[in-house]
Amino acid sequence: MKKTTLLFTILLFLIYSCSPLEEAKDTLDAAECTATLIRLSNNEDDLSCSELVQELERLERNCREFLDEETEASIALVKQSCEDN
Repeated sequence: MKKTTLLFTILLFLIYSCSPLEEAKDTLDAAECTATLIRLSNNEDDLSCSELVQELERLERNCREFLDEETEASIALVKQSCEDN
């Protein structure tokens, strides 16, 4: 009985300790998405228009949960107005 109680306690501890780890991971993911968005908005990699659109689409797929409506609208505007020279 003591082993079962100890095992159950350890299991509960592990479950509850995962929550802060998930929050930290989400924070790091959001920061990475923000950094990518800034890099793309400044076109720091000197991408062609079609490459920029591809990167923005990848950003939308990977970071959807961190993008607000205003940011999504800005991305859509850049994609719509983008033309290769």
